[in-house]
Amino acid sequence: MHGTLLTHPGCRAECPGCAHRSFTREESLLQKAQFVAQWLEPYQSLLEPIRSVAEQDRYHFRDRSVLTAEWDRGGEQWKLGFRKKKKDPKNYREIPPVVDIVSCPVHTERVRQVHAFLVRALPGSARFPLAFVAFNGPFLTLVVKAKRDSLSADILPRLESFPWADLGLKGVLVDFHPSAGDRVFSSSGQVRVWGQEQSEVEGMRVHASSFSQLLPQLHAESLDIAFEFLLEAGRPVEAGLDLYCGVGRSLLRLGNLPVAGV
Repeated sequence: MHGTLLTHPGCRAECPGCAHRSFTREESLLQKAQFVAQWLEPYQSLLEPIRSVAEQDRYHFRDRSVLTAEWDRGGEQWKLGFRKKKKDPKNYREIPPVVDIVSCPVHTERVRQVHAFLVRALPGSARFPLAFVAFNGPFLTLVVKAKRDSLSADILPRLESFPWADLGLKGVLVDFHPSAGDRVFSSSGQVRVWGQEQSEVEGMRVHASSFSQLLPQLHAESLDIAFEFLLEAGRPVEAGLDLYCGVGRSLLRLGNLPVAGV
């Protein structure tokens, strides 16, 4: 993000979330180009200009996020956002407050609507010790810093009764993670409280915890370039290795190439 974000309604100046929001668009692209050039210095002659989305597409696009939850005792509601940076990084006892970004202009309308609903509707921290709120497209995961049997019996039925479909969601899960902190999700303990845990998107099964790129347009362009290169080689691909493949969108395309063996 860049400079104009700070003037956008809902942007909090003290939020540490967007490193480039004080940059102009040109300054942001220049910094990225310099970063790439530094790390790929031997391949300078092969580098192309950084590609970016149109200005209007730099807002309301983030449909995947993980925000820290903090109970505001004064306001008697939840704050969802990022913690401020520590004044003393070496002081492990220091816990900076959360900067509430419920109306962040980078998030999609669905995310903002659900965030606004959660801060009003969720029980307080004494009954529901919420630690993180995680979005993955139409799936919502509420990470609770507690064991399942420590919650009141009425909590999960209450969550199930919320109007999730009206908010544009397909599934809601609760992740019981008593030691939630540096690590957001537990290795087990997720419970589906409403809807489904996965859905089909563009021919692929996407789970509530699946990873995919935030800007589909740029991701699609990058795959087009990669596979054009493979096809120009003029021979079948003998092997394919996709590091950090996410849900496997690129592997799906790889399977459509003339492959000798993968």
